[in-house]
Amino acid sequence: DEGEAGLRGGPRGDLYIVIHVEPHEFFERRGKDLFCTVQLSMVQAALGVTVEVPTLDGTETIEIPPGLQTGETRRLKGLGVHDLRGFETGDLVVQFFVKTPTDLTPRQRELLREFQEVEAEKVDQGKEEGIFKKIFKRFDFIEKDRETRHS
Repeated sequence: DEGEAGLRGGPRGDLYIVIHVEPHEFFERRGKDLFCTVQLSMVQAALGVTVEVPTLDGTETIEIPPGLQTGETRRLKGLGVHDLRGFETGDLVVQFFVKTPTDLTPRQRELLREFQEVEAEKVDQGKEEGIFKKIFKRFDFIEKDRETRHS
């Protein structure tokens, strides 16, 4: 009943207030939860790092273990938005994006090639036989066994 007076002395109408909320530069709101993306270098992701993440009330420190992958998330309980009709507070969900370097120095290229060689050796040493290779070996064994028996 806060609107303008009605026609010919009628009752007052309703007052409607429309609020437009502009997008935040860092956070995206989904209900009570806030979401943000933090970019890490591939070295930080591989070795692990401690990062400071902005929150609505300052910053929060997160320990990133070695081997973090793009798209992994961490949920910080209670750092989202307060529920207007209750006492609950949402969470802050931090999603990580691992950035691959594009403009490497010659020394960085050399180090990455060396790393690639070490990784290739590691893969070759720990490689299990694939299913098809096992089948063909088994088939070859059966054929040799048949030849031996029929000779």
